[in-house]
Amino acid sequence: MKLAVKEREFVTTTMKHITSLYNYALCLTKNESKAKELLKKTYALASNQFGDFRDKTNIRLRLFRIMKDCNYYHNHNGVKVVESGVSFRYDFDPNDIRLVLERNLTKDDLWWLLQNLPENFRTVIYLKDVEGFSYEEVSEFFNVSIGTVRSLIHNARRALGLKLVQFAKEVEAETVG
Repeated sequence: MKLAVKEREFVTTTMKHITSLYNYALCLTKNESKAKELLKKTYALASNQFGDFRDKTNIRLRLFRIMKDCNYYHNHNGVKVVESGVSFRYDFDPNDIRLVLERNLTKDDLWWLLQNLPENFRTVIYLKDVEGFSYEEVSEFFNVSIGTVRSLIHNARRALGLKLVQFAKEVEAETVG
């Protein structure tokens, strides 16, 4: 009987995050069937760990972290690989920004551009700008300082901005040509 209560508690506590988790899985995998599989694995792992969650555990953050780890270890066959930091510097011409603003970019266009960013950039933009995680939550998610998170968000947004400019120029060239 106690197990049924725990299962019910797990379902009511976690299912309200399923859409956000599925979208994050799409962000990580870039494939619908792989995203669904990752979502299933995440919920299976979370269900097994649910008894270990503390009362003050941020369930939403914990689910995202489980998904990230599940995806990471699946892609690297259980071998942890340390990613080297990459520095980006992008300078924008004000005319480029005007060009981006004049284009009617769709949600699908933005999603496609986001998918073409490195995984850590996609993840930080998704967590902060789409899901609305606080800097502290993103810091806990990546297990880095808040200053590092702010830098990562800055670099990710700049990289996305460059992709937007490139995309707008391509659209402009197709329209003119």
